[in-house]
Amino acid sequence: MDLSCFKLDEKTGYVANLELGTAPPEEVVQLLAGLGYRAVPWSIPADVFAEKGKRAFTDLVDPTRANGLTISEINVEMDLVVCETSGQQANADFLMRVLEAAADTGIASVKTYTGPVPWNPKALSIPRDISEGEAWHAVSHTLNRVLPLAEDLDVEVNIEAVFGHLCHDYYSLRQLIQLVDSPKLGVVMDPSHLFLYDNDIPWAIRQLGEKVRHVHVKDVVGRMGPFPQSFVFPLLGEGQIQWTPFLEALDDIGYRGFFTLEFESFAYYRRVLRSDPELAARVSYKHFRDLCRHIEAD
Repeated sequence: MDLSCFKLDEKTGYVANLELGTAPPEEVVQLLAGLGYRAVPWSIPADVFAEKGKRAFTDLVDPTRANGLTISEINVEMDLVVCETSGQQANADFLMRVLEAAADTGIASVKTYTGPVPWNPKALSIPRDISEGEAWHAVSHTLNRVLPLAEDLDVEVNIEAVFGHLCHDYYSLRQLIQLVDSPKLGVVMDPSHLFLYDNDIPWAIRQLGEKVRHVHVKDVVGRMGPFPQSFVFPLLGEGQIQWTPFLEALDDIGYRGFFTLEFESFAYYRRVLRSDPELAARVSYKHFRDLCRHIEAD
């Protein structure tokens, strides 16, 4: 398969997680640029944005652009599954502030999740605390209030399906798209989460089509159940994702966006890499390039 259409030399990014998530942004982007990455998706915790507002964006945007990297998206970590109407309104108001900050700083893509976040002890549980129908209402009500502003500002709102969340696989993403109709609503395609729910990932990509706005590159092994007892995210190529059909499907839909590498091999990180985030980023880049070379050679 010819991967030149994806322009990976320009479109490969890395999630600044692990210890990089708390390192000074200037150091992070210099490290990633030196390893060959051309993009970085930043994450901003909701409480940090609540405190800093637009400055939370500029603190990341300025050093990233000064070092020649692109910000492929900014992830503002939210939980849209709330019971009260006041909570839904607060979420909408907050997300509109995020979109305005994104537009003011030239960020074209904001990512978030539906929630509820299963590893957050304060999050609601479906159906114990809230019914599935009420959860869908909360999420769709919030996004339907926010997306007209996204259209006015020309900023995308992209949802990542994540295990344990309301949106967790292809079918729940389709449900969201049915409930929330906006050209500025897109999805982040992370195949590792869809695999856990036995989705046909290449087929799902073709069905979602132009709604796929961003791609995460992360492998998985196991089946849905408690993490990490039932599944883990191993080194790239060691898991169960079939990467050639994955990339072929992305080519079929004309995807030309970013490929973000996400290192979540936590045991390997601690036991072998000795919690060295530079090594994790370096290993990820090498494995992705090696994988791509093998795909092109086959």
